[in-house]
Amino acid sequence: MCECAKAGFTSPRLLFLKNWLPTIEPSVLQKWQAGEPMMVDHHGEGKKMPLHYQFIQDLEQYSESHLQRSLPTLIIHGQGDQIIPIQSSYEYSQNRPWVTVKSVDDDHALTEIPEEIWQKIEQFCGLNA
Repeated sequence: MCECAKAGFTSPRLLFLKNWLPTIEPSVLQKWQAGEPMMVDHHGEGKKMPLHYQFIQDLEQYSESHLQRSLPTLIIHGQGDQIIPIQSSYEYSQNRPWVTVKSVDDDHALTEIPEEIWQKIEQFCGLNA
């Protein structure tokens, strides 16, 4: 199995609760907690979709500090990400020497520079020998 197939690739949902919840307007958060779904951008579907507060309740059960599996991991994070700050990726990797963070000139969706992103993946996986 090639090293690339063994490596972990992740989306920068790091420190999600710390970064995203405070951006929600208090009145919207109250309605959401009371059971009204919040419409959020779904990048994969290309449209807004309902998200229920149970998502947050489930997420609160897990601690990112337990994500300590020493599997080579590449995080490609857009410098212009307005959803999850790039600093979150650097914080996540700080005590995880198996995690490599590569910043790119893109936003959260990482759709503007696919060739550069692919080159970083190839380099990480040792495919461009």
